[in-house]
Amino acid sequence: MATTKKAAETAENTEVSAAETTADTVTIEKSQLDKLLGMYDELQEIKKSMPIDRKAEKIKQDKELAKLIEKANKESEELVEYIAPTGSMKSNKNIEVNINGVQYTVPRGVKTNIPRKVAEIIDNSIKQAEFAQGVQDKAAEIAQQAIAEGRI
Repeated sequence: MATTKKAAETAENTEVSAAETTADTVTIEKSQLDKLLGMYDELQEIKKSMPIDRKAEKIKQDKELAKLIEKANKESEELVEYIAPTGSMKSNKNIEVNINGVQYTVPRGVKTNIPRKVAEIIDNSIKQAEFAQGVQDKAAEIAQQAIAEGRI
């Protein structure tokens, strides 16, 4: 703030006397030019130190993000052909998937058209169940080894 005040005062106190004036040129003394250039440099420094208003940039980023989200939503709503795995006899019921309060019922072993996001959720669920089964099997194997070795 003090620098801005100083620059304003310097601008008021600086007089440019035109010894010779034409429509295109002005002649000034070197000392006056040096003062003007100094003021210009000061103003440039003030401009650099001032916070930049990023509202327009933020709005632009928000619009781009909204477009990406809209595109992703359209892609996830796209219908794909899907055949849900039949599983065991116990799990031969329909698969039910709830997404944000919307329930999808997918029959097992039947080709159906469902939104891509529902298919992805079912596939991810199957992968997680397989991984969990692998962890349980490994834990059981370690426990059997410990019993055989008498550690338990």
